[in-house]
Amino acid sequence: MIYLSIDGGGSGSRARLVGEDGDLLAELQGGPANAYRDPEGAHRTVLELARRALHEAHRPESAFRELRAGIGLAGAGRPRERLRFESLGLPFPYRLVSDAELAQRGAFRGGPGTVLLAGTGTIAWSRDETGRERRAGGYGFPLADEGGGAWLGLRAVRLTLEALEEGGSLEPLTQAIEERLGGIESILAWAEQARPADYAALAPLVLHTGKTSPLAKQLLQEAGAHLERLVRSVDPELRLPVAFLGGLADGLRPYLSPSLQARLVEPLGDALEGGLQLARSLP
Repeated sequence: MIYLSIDGGGSGSRARLVGEDGDLLAELQGGPANAYRDPEGAHRTVLELARRALHEAHRPESAFRELRAGIGLAGAGRPRERLRFESLGLPFPYRLVSDAELAQRGAFRGGPGTVLLAGTGTIAWSRDETGRERRAGGYGFPLADEGGGAWLGLRAVRLTLEALEEGGSLEPLTQAIEERLGGIESILAWAEQARPADYAALAPLVLHTGKTSPLAKQLLQEAGAHLERLVRSVDPELRLPVAFLGGLADGLRPYLSPSLQARLVEPLGDALEGGLQLARSLP
């Protein structure tokens, strides 16, 4: 038997393939995989990663019959989206959960704790000592995902449009966005085609200017407040340890409250470890 783990999000995905004895056979990256926004695209990404993993491990496609997979995808926490993805079928047994649940399993190896994810979007997922699970957020941009990369990028673009309309001098954040996207007409043309990942690609500009731009600092402080709200929604008294994960976690950590920072712990494993746990549980 060989085991595949896939962790898919709005900006990209990762996969890890291991053998029966746990030896690493392949590790690779792929495109976005969001079961809510684009289930067909997520399905293509998963199948492509599985095929590439077998190829990298020098296994034929017929090895799919030996494969067991644990898959975590953004948006897969909703039953409707999970059913839409599963209706497309895969040529190997698998178990599908949300990317947040996958991360929680990896971070705490199935034990109690909360994961707070901040990437393109945001979500908190907890499991307590009784095994009860709770989630908050993760409903997709632009409806939710406050504090995430797409939210930060959208807020920065709006502030830049306002500054350009006023016609005065730009401050560091709005200047950085104007240099990246251009003037008002260029921004509007860009926005017509922009996806959540495109807005999230602007988040590093907010982080980079956080110490010199009052606007950026304000956005980052708001992001920290949104993230704490998510954690307290699943664990109001902050009893559980918290693993803060995702592409923006390091940059946003200083903007969390001291009480939340005091609960942060290093994860015991990554999301792909959580996927391997699921894969090994399959018959």
